[in-house]
Amino acid sequence: MHLRKVIIATFALIISAIWIWMGDSLPIQPFCPFHKITGVPCPGCGGVRATKLLLSGDFKSALYTNPLSVLVCITIPFLFIGIWIDYIKGTNKIETFLKKRWNTTTTIFIILIILLNWIWNIQKGL
Repeated sequence: MHLRKVIIATFALIISAIWIWMGDSLPIQPFCPFHKITGVPCPGCGGVRATKLLLSGDFKSALYTNPLSVLVCITIPFLFIGIWIDYIKGTNKIETFLKKRWNTTTTIFIILIILLNWIWNIQKGL
């Protein structure tokens, strides 16, 4: 992995975390265009709130708000640690994994997780 990619990815993660953490005080607030147009929450609706709750240490509320976001928030730091380890060791394990073509079972499993999260968002009535 090239240092430039590692730095850009890390910078994007830091900016995203700051934006989520300070979101209430920023002039541009996150919103979901799908929810705004249809009135139905999308699978990602509540993701920013869930992330903020998770960063505040309120795991239970974060999980209730958007379980998929909690899973993503827990996975991303490990991904970035792996990227930095790859860079330091001069390997490309994470990049190779991310470029790997998914098999049908994996794809169906991911789609099922997203659909279940969407059903959760709809039933709890954002």
